[in-house]
Amino acid sequence: MRTPQTRIGDIFEIPITPLTKRYMQFILVDSSCLGGWCIRVFKKEYHADDKPTMEEVISGEIDFYCLTYAIGKGVVNELWTKVGNSKEVGSFDNIIFKQKDIVHGGWRIWKARQEVKRYRTLPKRYAKASMGALLAPSSVVKRIQTGRWRDIPNVYDDYKGASFIERLIGTEFIPKGLKVI
Repeated sequence: MRTPQTRIGDIFEIPITPLTKRYMQFILVDSSCLGGWCIRVFKKEYHADDKPTMEEVISGEIDFYCLTYAIGKGVVNELWTKVGNSKEVGSFDNIIFKQKDIVHGGWRIWKARQEVKRYRTLPKRYAKASMGALLAPSSVVKRIQTGRWRDIPNVYDDYKGASFIERLIGTEFIPKGLKVI
């Protein structure tokens, strides 16, 4: 199967479980990060049998933005299917990406289609910015399913109130009844 032609505004349906699905929309090509294709993923989950209109889908709350390099590859690998197109792609003003700069140290921060700014430490105002890496289609689906950018535990969210040792090794690996100080 050939990768299908993809246009800005295309909307895709992503099966999450056998009973639920979500939607995403291809909104722009971001020249600030290797020409990555920026998508916005909508938060609302639909039942697998639901057939929402495209206007209903794009008017929903946005869960996150991310960059990928192969939307068509996701169709070929049956991770999502194209269901429509909408010229309404929203505003690009609130799309901010962050990326750890492993070559020069520090952080790279940019808004969609704008210049990259470099910081030695990550400013607090960008703490919730989307990851700026180009993700594979399978990583996009994994992010939608788990809510995480990576498979490793997120010690800040998963282990709130846990001790340093519990955060380090994970509370699930500590025998029940053993108190860690």
